[in-house]
Amino acid sequence: MRPLRCVRGFTMVDMVMVLLFMGVILATTAPLSRRLVADYQLNTATQTLMADISQAKIHAIQSNSIVPLRRNSNRQYRVPRTTRELPGMVRFKAESVDSVAYSGLGTLTQPSEGVRKFVLINSYGETREIRMYPGGGYEVR
Repeated sequence: MRPLRCVRGFTMVDMVMVLLFMGVILATTAPLSRRLVADYQLNTATQTLMADISQAKIHAIQSNSIVPLRRNSNRQYRVPRTTRELPGMVRFKAESVDSVAYSGLGTLTQPSEGVRKFVLINSYGETREIRMYPGGGYEVR
């Protein structure tokens, strides 16, 4: 009779332990990854909105006309020829202005209203504020 040889491989207990370990790791990192995605979406939305503001200003100067940028809802805004949707976890905060318009000089058309601002907020409460000044400048806070 031949002696029994040791068979190499994984036992069911080994596989269950590895799956359990992977489950614990995934469960602890899932909330962190959602927060990272929300932060990424907020930064992306801010950069896109800033680029659209800049394009509206440039278009107004080039065409020597008034070019508006309007907020349609708390998730959507309109620039000339385009309607943009904010990413999934980002929306406009209620204190945001409904619209701004640039004149052919690159300045806001309602300078008497002072600083205008769009405020973006993600699902974790983090905000980015884009302030537009009557002279045509803008900044992000």
